[in-house]
Amino acid sequence: MKEGVVAIVGPQSSSAASFAAHIGRATKVPFVSFGATDPNLSEMQYPYFIRVVPSDVLQMDAIASFVANYGWKEVAMFHMDDDYGTNGASSLSDSLQARSMKLVEKVPISPWMDTSSIEQILEQLMNQQTRVFVLHAHPDVGLAILQEAYNLNMMGYGYVWIATDQITISLEDTPLPPGVVRNTQGIIGIRPYIPPSLKLQRFFNSWNKNFPTHFDEPDQINPYALYAYDAIWTISYALSSYLKTNGKINFISPRKMPNQSGGKSELSKMKIFEAGEVFKDEILRTRFLGTSGLIKFDKNGDLIGGAFEYVNMVGRNPHGVGYWWPNYNRVSLSPPSEHELLNLTNIPQNPGFLYQGSSSNVTKMPIIWPGGLTNTPRGWALPKNGNPLIIGVPRKAGYTELVGVTMDTQNQTVIDGFCIQVFKAALDLVPYDVPYKFELLGDGITTPKYSDLIQKLANQVLIVIIYAILF
Repeated sequence: MKEGVVAIVGPQSSSAASFAAHIGRATKVPFVSFGATDPNLSEMQYPYFIRVVPSDVLQMDAIASFVANYGWKEVAMFHMDDDYGTNGASSLSDSLQARSMKLVEKVPISPWMDTSSIEQILEQLMNQQTRVFVLHAHPDVGLAILQEAYNLNMMGYGYVWIATDQITISLEDTPLPPGVVRNTQGIIGIRPYIPPSLKLQRFFNSWNKNFPTHFDEPDQINPYALYAYDAIWTISYALSSYLKTNGKINFISPRKMPNQSGGKSELSKMKIFEAGEVFKDEILRTRFLGTSGLIKFDKNGDLIGGAFEYVNMVGRNPHGVGYWWPNYNRVSLSPPSEHELLNLTNIPQNPGFLYQGSSSNVTKMPIIWPGGLTNTPRGWALPKNGNPLIIGVPRKAGYTELVGVTMDTQNQTVIDGFCIQVFKAALDLVPYDVPYKFELLGDGITTPKYSDLIQKLANQVLIVIIYAILF
């Protein structure tokens, strides 16, 4: 930038983009990112930041639509402890709230967390009600969490794990070791949907001709490679149009600014693109069909539209199970049509029409959930450290074959009998843990009064009275 730059492709990460965007504003040089998805980069304080990748606002809407489809009301989220993770979590919270759902837990995580710290966090979540977890993290961190979740039996029946795009793409990108395959079975992944097109096919053929790869089909290419390719073409198209209209590229040197130590700041050596704002506007007007789909920007420099695909990890490879795009804003079994993709908007339509609890409105995707479950998980469980069900057990001398209260050799109370066995057998059929404890009523000689038992229910001293039919 010391020699004069009109535009820069990148950065890839959101954390780097935040810093780079400030430089872009100071030098009037547009940054066209192919990987930075932090929603806050759309703010007015970053006027020279532009991206050809969908903002996480849309990805979180896709996740919220998935959760709403199954009627789950509460979600917990692991997110990176940086702007990318924190702002993504805020977007998910907003998207859930718009659909009368709630993000009940935000768990910040860092690349430096050790195994014991991750284990401690997971154990705390096990003792809470929600069983729907979202992973919004870098691949290595996300896979470490899934590893510990597997060790704690949190990758089994009743659990739902939803991974955002970085983790999902990493599971598709390289051959997976057996341990990763085992730890990720049944999870749902979100990834950008790259529509098939003649341009994509031509790019794929040309790439394989010059650089043979192991890819068999265009949809196996990392989406961010396609976004990077389209970012370069975005700048090229805009520059060509700019030169035809203006024909001049001039730079000016800024006023020398001392740094805190009294020397000259490196930033003071960067040249300012004199027509930077004009060129930025030229980029924002650029519209073309790229390898990743339609490239079109709003006034904030965000890509308009952006569809997503839901994938299910079964075996060694994720399998596509559904789609989402802004204009439809709910789960679909079929991908958007070419017409729908060419008319995408980044403004979600009314989320209020989404699934509100009627099973007839559920879009039934062919998903195999953690533990090999094919039925939709409940999404919640009674917390292990929560208040147990208080079961009233009337105590009297008769009918011991139905309800018997005795003392064992260690002077411990033993409650048994046909009715007790039926109760426990019924609990065994419930697909989640139900903590409970028996509350003995009466002295074993005199039958407790029925009115007294009902009063205990009314006062919520007891939740259930079993065996009231005995009286």
